[in-house]
Amino acid sequence: MNWYKLKNEEVLKNLGTCREKGLTDFEVQSRLERYGTNELKEKPKEGFISKLINQELKKYPSIREGR
Repeated sequence: MNWYKLKNEEVLKNLGTCREKGLTDFEVQSRLERYGTNELKEKPKEGFISKLINQELKKYPSIREGR
């Protein structure tokens, strides 16, 4: 669905809420259980040794591909 193309009232209707009242406590809990929290998971940072190896492997594509 292209949410950005919808009018505000259509988005609120599709999400099952209203601008004045928002979500009920029950609806908040059920959505948290269903979808989880609204957080992005960070990728683990690449370690120094791993970066070094990857930089070297980029110089030799045939090694990286397993040939």
